[in-house]
This record gives sequence, structure tokens and C-alpha cells, in this order.
Amino acid sequence: MSTRRGATMIEMMLAVVLTSLIVGSATTLYSFIAIRTADAVSRFSTLQSCTTLSSTMRTLAMTAVKVESKNLSGRSALVCTVPKDSVDRDGDGVPEYPQADFTDKLLREGYTEQKRIWLYPADSIGTPGSSGNYWFMAIRTDDSNPTIADIKRDWSFWRAGEPRVSIPGTVTFSVIASSRLAGVRIQTNAEETTDGGLANVRQPARLDIRHRFYWRGAQ
Repeated sequence: MSTRRGATMIEMMLAVVLTSLIVGSATTLYSFIAIRTADAVSRFSTLQSCTTLSSTMRTLAMTAVKVESKNLSGRSALVCTVPKDSVDRDGDGVPEYPQADFTDKLLREGYTEQKRIWLYPADSIGTPGSSGNYWFMAIRTDDSNPTIADIKRDWSFWRAGEPRVSIPGTVTFSVIASSRLAGVRIQTNAEETTDGGLANVRQPARLDIRHRFYWRGAQ
């Protein structure tokens, strides 16, 4: 008659130790992957916001008859004066095709009615002059500062109502009117893990992006 031998205490302890090692290794690996993924998503989101802002500035400059750098409560803002009937053909919220009101004897296009398009930083709801790293587009037909009511929502917000462009850092605009040259410098301080993700130590991962654009100018 055969009998089955049960596990000894040593074998059970060994199994518990091995299981703990496997679970511990898996937890460490998961933590590493999660942290690095979060870093990658954060950097991609920041880079996407920087690209959106600079490409919008470029498109507006190509349409604008005038570009100005404004101080809005100590923050750098950009104002592009464009023809009032400029057309947004690709549906991205940015007018890129100016429509002339008249043509003079030299066949130069002219614009009698114009609007001011602002790009400015603010809090999450777009209050002009407030502190925050979110960027908004606002449209006015006069030289007054923008209000929340002037915000162009299809550019400034996602469909869910969240701000579309967030840049954790500083954005500085520069304008050389005599050359019709506008520039933007974006310096971010997005954080990333720099120790392999094991100790969760995070340090700034800075981006320094610079672009220059010539604007259309008045005819």
C-alpha cells in the first residue's frame, strides 16, 4: 500500500520565497514600465503642444497684415491682425487664406476690415491676465484686450472641454516690424525620470524650441 509524502516545512518556505521573488520582480518591472510610459506620454504631449502653438503662429503670420508682441499682465502674448474674411479651409480653427476687399490699380490686394487674433497664456478656463500654462486663441475686431467671450473654442479646447495646448514653461514672442519678422521661443520644464525608474527620482527635461516667421504685411 503506497502513501504520499507531504511537503516539508523547508519546501514550503522555499516555495514562498521563490514566489515572493517572482512577484517582487514583476512589481518592479511593472513600476519601471509605468513610470517610463508616463514620462514618454508627458514629453509627447508637451512637444505636441509646442508644435501646435508654433505652427499656428506660422500660419497666422503668413496671413497677417501686422504682427505684434503684447504684454498681457506680465505674460508674453501675440496679436496677429488678419483680413476679417480670412478662410479656414482645413478646419483646424486657424484662418490661412486671406480674402481681399478690393484690388488697386496695380492689382494689389487690399483689406478694409480686419480682425485681431490673440494667442495668450491663462488658467484652464482662459481668463486673460491669469496665471497658468494653458494657451488660448481669441478674436477681436478692435485693439482692446481679449475676454473669455472672445475665445475661439474650436482651437483652444478639445471636444470634452479640456484645454488643448498646455506648455509647462515659458513662451516668448519677438517681433521686428521693419523686417516683418516674428519669432517664438518655447522653453519647457517637463519632468522625466533620470535614474532608470527604480527610485522614482524626477528631474527637469528641458526643451528649447525656436522658430522665426515672416508675415504677409499690408498691401
